[in-house]
Amino acid sequence: MRPACAASIPRPRPRRSDAPELMDVNAQDAYEQFSDASTTPIWDLIIGLATVATVLGGGLAGVYAVGYLSVGRTSLAWPLLETLALLLAVNLALRAGRTATRRRG
Repeated sequence: MRPACAASIPRPRPRRSDAPELMDVNAQDAYEQFSDASTTPIWDLIIGLATVATVLGGGLAGVYAVGYLSVGRTSLAWPLLETLALLLAVNLALRAGRTATRRRG
């Protein structure tokens, strides 16, 4: 009995997904086709980066702070907890600023 090689195994043809969305050239407003896009893309970028920093940096700071608190080294834990609180405050302030900008514009 001869083993089948990979070249002799029949493979299904790749299927095309649905047709891509086409631009609506007959739109009343030139920007109507982009109405679902964000009105504050720079704010979204800054908030996204701040969220990544909060999750990674603040999460790591929180883990280390809990570790230091569990062994009784509170002098090392407080600066880490302050870092976590600062990152959370900045993130929330940025989100409030974006909301205010969207309401104004």
